[in-house]
Amino acid sequence: MRIFWRTLVLTVFFLAFGILGYFAYINMSSVNHSGPTPVDSETVVTPQAPLAQKTGPPAPDPLVFESSTVMTLPAKIAHHDWTKDLPVVVVVDKANTATLVLQMFDGNSVYAVYQADNAIGKEESPTPPGPYVVASKTLQPTWTPPKSIEKKQRTRKPFDQDKDNPLGVAAIRLNKWNIVLHGTNSPHSIGKEASHGCIRHRNDDIMRIYNSVWKGTPVIVADKLEGTKVSKDMFLPVKNKGS
Repeated sequence: MRIFWRTLVLTVFFLAFGILGYFAYINMSSVNHSGPTPVDSETVVTPQAPLAQKTGPPAPDPLVFESSTVMTLPAKIAHHDWTKDLPVVVVVDKANTATLVLQMFDGNSVYAVYQADNAIGKEESPTPPGPYVVASKTLQPTWTPPKSIEKKQRTRKPFDQDKDNPLGVAAIRLNKWNIVLHGTNSPHSIGKEASHGCIRHRNDDIMRIYNSVWKGTPVIVADKLEGTKVSKDMFLPVKNKGS
Protein backbone atom coordinates (compact mmCIF):
# COMPACT_ATOMS: atom_id res chain seq x y z
CA MET A 1 0.00 0.00 0.00
CA ARG A 2 2.80 2.35 0.86
CA ILE A 3 4.48 1.53 -2.43
CA PHE A 4 1.28 2.48 -4.29
CA TRP A 5 1.03 5.92 -2.69
CA ARG A 6 4.70 6.57 -3.10
CA THR A 7 4.43 5.73 -6.81
CA LEU A 8 1.36 7.96 -7.20
CA VAL A 9 3.07 10.93 -5.55
CA LEU A 10 6.14 10.56 -7.76
CA THR A 11 3.97 10.29 -10.85
CA VAL A 12 2.05 13.46 -10.01
CA PHE A 13 5.31 15.29 -9.22
CA PHE A 14 6.96 14.42 -12.54
CA LEU A 15 3.76 15.18 -14.44
CA ALA A 16 3.53 18.65 -12.88
CA PHE A 17 7.21 19.28 -13.54
CA GLY A 18 6.78 18.33 -17.18
CA ILE A 19 3.77 20.60 -17.64
CA LEU A 20 5.61 23.59 -16.13
CA GLY A 21 8.64 22.93 -18.33
CA TYR A 22 6.44 22.78 -21.44
CA PHE A 23 4.80 26.16 -20.73
CA ALA A 24 8.21 27.72 -20.02
CA TYR A 25 9.44 26.50 -23.41
CA ILE A 26 6.39 27.93 -25.21
CA ASN A 27 6.88 31.33 -23.54
CA MET A 28 10.56 31.52 -24.51
CA SER A 29 9.73 30.62 -28.10
CA SER A 30 7.16 33.42 -28.36
CA VAL A 31 9.66 35.92 -27.04
CA ASN A 32 12.37 34.82 -29.48
CA HIS A 33 10.01 35.15 -32.49
CA SER A 34 8.26 38.37 -31.61
CA GLY A 35 10.83 40.61 -33.35
CA PRO A 36 13.16 43.27 -31.93
CA THR A 37 12.54 44.93 -28.62
CA PRO A 38 10.41 48.07 -29.01
CA VAL A 39 12.31 51.37 -28.93
CA ASP A 40 11.97 53.05 -25.56
CA SER A 41 11.21 56.72 -25.07
CA GLU A 42 14.86 57.69 -24.71
CA THR A 43 16.03 56.15 -27.96
CA VAL A 44 16.91 58.73 -30.64
CA VAL A 45 15.52 57.92 -34.09
CA THR A 46 17.10 59.73 -37.05
CA PRO A 47 14.36 61.05 -39.39
CA GLN A 48 14.51 60.16 -43.07
CA ALA A 49 15.52 63.00 -45.41
CA PRO A 50 12.59 64.21 -47.59
CA LEU A 51 12.67 63.34 -51.27
CA ALA A 52 14.00 66.11 -53.47
CA GLN A 53 11.22 67.91 -55.35
CA LYS A 54 11.32 67.61 -59.11
CA THR A 55 11.56 70.90 -60.91
CA GLY A 56 11.00 71.74 -64.55
CA PRO A 57 13.38 73.60 -66.81
CA PRO A 58 14.26 77.13 -65.67
CA ALA A 59 12.00 79.90 -66.94
CA PRO A 60 13.52 81.88 -69.79
CA ASP A 61 14.94 85.31 -69.03
CA PRO A 62 13.26 88.41 -70.46
CA LEU A 63 14.45 89.55 -73.85
CA VAL A 64 16.60 92.65 -73.61
CA PHE A 65 17.64 95.19 -76.23
CA GLU A 66 21.32 95.66 -75.53
CA SER A 67 23.69 97.30 -77.99
CA SER A 68 21.39 96.83 -80.99
CA THR A 69 17.93 98.26 -81.60
CA VAL A 70 16.88 95.07 -83.40
CA MET A 71 16.10 91.84 -81.58
CA THR A 72 15.90 88.30 -82.98
CA LEU A 73 13.18 86.34 -81.20
CA PRO A 74 13.90 82.88 -79.75
CA ALA A 75 11.56 79.89 -79.77
CA LYS A 76 10.33 80.62 -76.23
CA ILE A 77 9.71 83.96 -74.53
CA ALA A 78 9.34 84.70 -70.81
CA HIS A 79 5.82 85.66 -69.69
CA HIS A 80 4.68 88.67 -67.68
CA ASP A 81 1.34 90.15 -66.68
CA TRP A 82 -0.07 92.64 -69.17
CA THR A 83 0.29 96.27 -68.08
CA LYS A 84 -2.08 98.96 -69.28
CA ASP A 85 -0.65 101.81 -71.37
CA LEU A 86 2.59 100.05 -72.34
CA PRO A 87 3.11 99.55 -76.10
CA VAL A 88 2.83 96.10 -77.65
CA VAL A 89 3.75 94.20 -80.80
CA VAL A 90 1.68 91.22 -81.97
CA VAL A 91 3.41 88.24 -83.59
CA VAL A 92 1.46 85.54 -85.42
CA ASP A 93 3.53 82.33 -85.35
CA LYS A 94 2.27 80.30 -88.33
CA ALA A 95 4.44 77.26 -87.59
CA ASN A 96 2.87 76.78 -84.16
CA THR A 97 -0.55 78.31 -84.97
CA ALA A 98 -0.18 80.80 -82.11
CA THR A 99 -0.62 84.53 -81.62
CA LEU A 100 1.63 86.29 -79.09
CA VAL A 101 1.25 89.75 -77.64
CA LEU A 102 4.70 91.13 -76.75
CA GLN A 103 5.11 94.09 -74.44
CA MET A 104 8.18 96.15 -73.53
CA PHE A 105 8.85 97.07 -69.89
CA ASP A 106 11.26 99.72 -68.60
CA GLY A 107 12.04 100.73 -72.17
CA ASN A 108 14.25 97.70 -72.73
CA SER A 109 12.86 94.32 -71.58
CA VAL A 110 10.41 92.39 -73.73
CA TYR A 111 7.99 89.75 -72.43
CA ALA A 112 5.06 87.81 -73.85
CA VAL A 113 2.00 89.10 -71.98
CA TYR A 114 -0.48 86.86 -73.76
CA GLN A 115 -0.40 83.84 -76.03
CA ALA A 116 -3.34 82.17 -77.79
CA ASP A 117 -3.84 79.34 -80.24
CA ASN A 118 -5.09 80.34 -83.67
CA ALA A 119 -6.08 78.96 -87.06
CA ILE A 120 -4.38 80.24 -90.18
CA GLY A 121 -5.01 80.05 -93.93
CA LYS A 122 -5.41 76.80 -95.78
CA GLU A 123 -2.82 75.61 -98.29
CA GLU A 124 -4.84 77.04 -101.17
CA SER A 125 -5.39 80.36 -99.36
CA PRO A 126 -2.36 80.85 -97.07
CA THR A 127 -1.99 83.73 -94.66
CA PRO A 128 0.58 86.10 -96.21
CA PRO A 129 3.62 86.63 -93.94
CA GLY A 130 5.02 90.07 -93.40
CA PRO A 131 4.71 93.26 -91.35
CA TYR A 132 1.29 94.83 -90.79
CA VAL A 133 -0.33 97.37 -88.51
CA VAL A 134 -3.80 97.41 -86.98
CA ALA A 135 -6.08 99.46 -89.23
CA SER A 136 -9.30 99.20 -87.21
CA LYS A 137 -11.08 97.30 -84.43
CA THR A 138 -14.73 96.25 -84.28
CA LEU A 139 -16.77 94.55 -81.60
CA GLN A 140 -19.60 92.30 -82.78
CA PRO A 141 -18.77 92.87 -86.47
CA THR A 142 -21.07 92.00 -89.34
CA TRP A 143 -19.64 89.86 -92.13
CA THR A 144 -20.27 89.91 -95.87
CA PRO A 145 -18.53 86.99 -97.55
CA PRO A 146 -16.60 87.56 -100.79
CA LYS A 147 -17.98 85.99 -103.95
CA SER A 148 -15.19 83.41 -103.83
CA ILE A 149 -16.84 82.03 -100.69
CA GLU A 150 -20.51 82.75 -101.34
CA LYS A 151 -21.97 83.98 -104.61
CA LYS A 152 -25.04 85.57 -103.02
CA GLN A 153 -22.86 87.37 -100.44
CA ARG A 154 -25.47 87.26 -97.69
CA THR A 155 -24.41 89.57 -94.88
CA ARG A 156 -24.27 87.93 -91.44
CA LYS A 157 -25.50 89.87 -88.45
CA PRO A 158 -23.23 90.27 -85.39
CA PHE A 159 -22.34 87.05 -83.62
CA ASP A 160 -24.57 87.83 -80.63
CA GLN A 161 -27.50 87.79 -83.08
CA ASP A 162 -26.30 85.26 -85.65
CA LYS A 163 -24.03 82.38 -84.64
CA ASP A 164 -23.42 81.76 -88.36
CA ASN A 165 -21.10 84.80 -88.37
CA PRO A 166 -17.54 83.37 -88.70
CA LEU A 167 -15.89 86.53 -87.29
CA GLY A 168 -17.14 85.78 -83.80
CA VAL A 169 -17.25 88.51 -81.18
CA ALA A 170 -14.51 90.84 -82.44
CA ALA A 171 -12.39 91.72 -85.46
CA ILE A 172 -8.98 93.40 -85.69
CA ARG A 173 -8.47 94.46 -89.30
CA LEU A 174 -4.95 94.83 -90.64
CA ASN A 175 -3.78 97.35 -93.21
CA LYS A 176 -3.37 95.08 -96.25
CA TRP A 177 -4.48 91.89 -98.00
CA ASN A 178 -7.84 92.06 -96.17
CA ILE A 179 -6.30 90.08 -93.32
CA VAL A 180 -8.29 90.08 -90.09
CA LEU A 181 -7.54 88.70 -86.62
CA HIS A 182 -10.94 87.64 -85.35
CA GLY A 183 -13.01 85.30 -83.22
CA THR A 184 -14.82 82.29 -84.63
CA ASN A 185 -17.97 80.24 -84.70
CA SER A 186 -15.87 77.10 -85.33
CA PRO A 187 -13.63 76.64 -82.26
CA HIS A 188 -12.83 73.07 -83.39
CA SER A 189 -10.79 74.57 -86.26
CA ILE A 190 -8.32 76.28 -83.90
CA GLY A 191 -4.81 74.88 -84.24
CA LYS A 192 -5.28 74.03 -87.92
CA GLU A 193 -4.76 75.49 -91.38
CA ALA A 194 -8.46 76.16 -91.90
CA SER A 195 -9.22 79.74 -92.94
CA HIS A 196 -9.34 81.67 -96.21
CA GLY A 197 -6.28 83.66 -95.10
CA CYS A 198 -7.47 85.38 -91.93
CA ILE A 199 -6.35 84.42 -88.43
CA ARG A 200 -9.02 82.86 -86.22
CA HIS A 201 -9.04 82.72 -82.43
CA ARG A 202 -11.36 81.46 -79.76
CA ASN A 203 -13.74 84.25 -78.78
CA ASP A 204 -12.32 84.75 -75.28
CA ASP A 205 -8.79 84.91 -76.74
CA ILE A 206 -9.62 87.49 -79.40
CA MET A 207 -11.15 89.71 -76.70
CA ARG A 208 -7.89 89.62 -74.72
CA ILE A 209 -5.92 90.52 -77.84
CA TYR A 210 -8.51 93.15 -78.84
CA ASN A 211 -8.12 94.94 -75.49
CA SER A 212 -4.31 94.88 -75.78
CA VAL A 213 -3.97 96.63 -79.14
CA TRP A 214 -5.09 99.84 -80.81
CA LYS A 215 -4.97 101.41 -84.27
CA GLY A 216 -1.36 101.52 -85.40
CA THR A 217 -0.14 98.57 -83.29
CA PRO A 218 2.46 96.59 -85.29
CA VAL A 219 1.54 93.01 -86.22
CA ILE A 220 4.08 90.59 -87.65
CA VAL A 221 2.83 87.47 -89.43
CA ALA A 222 5.85 85.16 -89.30
CA ASP A 223 6.44 81.72 -90.76
CA LYS A 224 7.82 80.84 -87.32
CA LEU A 225 8.52 82.71 -84.08
CA GLU A 226 12.17 81.73 -83.76
CA GLY A 227 14.33 84.01 -85.89
CA THR A 228 11.69 86.72 -86.32
CA LYS A 229 13.16 90.20 -85.90
CA VAL A 230 11.52 93.07 -84.02
CA SER A 231 12.92 96.55 -83.68
CA LYS A 232 12.81 98.74 -80.60
CA ASP A 233 10.92 101.52 -82.35
CA MET A 234 7.99 99.15 -82.97
CA PHE A 235 7.19 99.45 -79.26
CA LEU A 236 6.88 103.23 -79.25
CA PRO A 237 3.40 104.51 -78.31
CA VAL A 238 1.25 105.62 -81.25
CA LYS A 239 -0.55 108.94 -81.50
CA ASN A 240 -4.07 107.63 -81.90
CA LYS A 241 -4.00 105.08 -79.12
CA GLY A 242 -7.44 104.15 -77.89
CA SER A 243 -9.08 104.01 -81.31
